[in-house]
Amino acid sequence: MVAIEAVDPDGIGAELGLEAGDRILAINGEPVRDLLDFHLQAAGEELLLEVEKQDGSLWDLEIEKEKGDHL
Repeated sequence: MVAIEAVDPDGIGAELGLEAGDRILAINGEPVRDLLDFHLQAAGEELLLEVEKQDGSLWDLEIEKEKGDHL
């Protein structure tokens, strides 16, 4: 899992309600073990993120982004 350190207030993460301290557990069903996994798996244009919020709740977020956009 990868912990979110900061969220760009004008970016995709903020639009989705992500916050610093949330953790990304998986992208498109593949576990995210480290930052390298995150970057490789987040490169696609259609993503399904499994996120653990700070309160322990689990969110599934569907994202469609332009090629080259960053989370």
